[in-house]
Amino acid sequence: MVQVSPGVIEIKHPRFTARVSVRGAQLLSFIPTGLRDLLWCTAPEFVDAALAKGNKPIRGGIPICWPWFAAHPERSDFPSHGFARFMDWKLVHSEDLGEYHQLVFKLRSCAATLVYWPHEFAATVIMKLGVSCSVQFHVKTQGEWTGALHTYLAVDDIYKVELEGLGDRYQDNLDGLVLKQADEVATLNRATEQMYVEPENVTRVKEPDFGTKELCHEGHTDIMLWTPWENAGNSPADMHAGDYKRMVCVETSRIQATQRTGMLSVRIEQR
Repeated sequence: MVQVSPGVIEIKHPRFTARVSVRGAQLLSFIPTGLRDLLWCTAPEFVDAALAKGNKPIRGGIPICWPWFAAHPERSDFPSHGFARFMDWKLVHSEDLGEYHQLVFKLRSCAATLVYWPHEFAATVIMKLGVSCSVQFHVKTQGEWTGALHTYLAVDDIYKVELEGLGDRYQDNLDGLVLKQADEVATLNRATEQMYVEPENVTRVKEPDFGTKELCHEGHTDIMLWTPWENAGNSPADMHAGDYKRMVCVETSRIQATQRTGMLSVRIEQR
């Protein structure tokens, strides 16, 4: 395990190569040996710019959105998706266990978090990296929260992607929050922000020339499917033009029901 830039470490293992940001306890890249990166991350200059600022998250990999999802319900001046993804977590354990490498990060309530959320908490992120990658988020608190593991998957061509296992119905956040019936196989051809309200536990993201990425979810009440597409009004400032064609977000989320002590987990494997 080596530090490749301030706050970013790289792990080279016989089964994979990975990059992890201590800021946000965020898995940025996971490349199984002989395969392509399973995760999409924005260009290095955008990563460096985010790390240079104290409250700017990195776009890509698996950010932790917590303790609220999207905009704060009362404070428009608070950051979208909470504060966990731009806080400096503490790496407390790193160990090669043969079949996989395990990392453990911790974050506790402090003066910086109490500015945004008036509750004490103890949060832990456990990453297990081997043939597959998994991120587990655990938290103990008396405060009610929503959140997500906001996974950015790398794809070759968004127009060719098919998704299975999202669920039968979704709330369309770009069409007045209307509840709609889902197709058995979802495809993408425009800006999308769909919350699947009765999700399955396994989502499959299929590409005709690159096989299937399988995501196994735990602790979720919903799954969010998101892509900004090419519309300038929806495209974030920390993505290059055309990046939307190479990524899709399948988010292990808990939005419909708040929780106190609990967890969210996602495991991703190329099939």
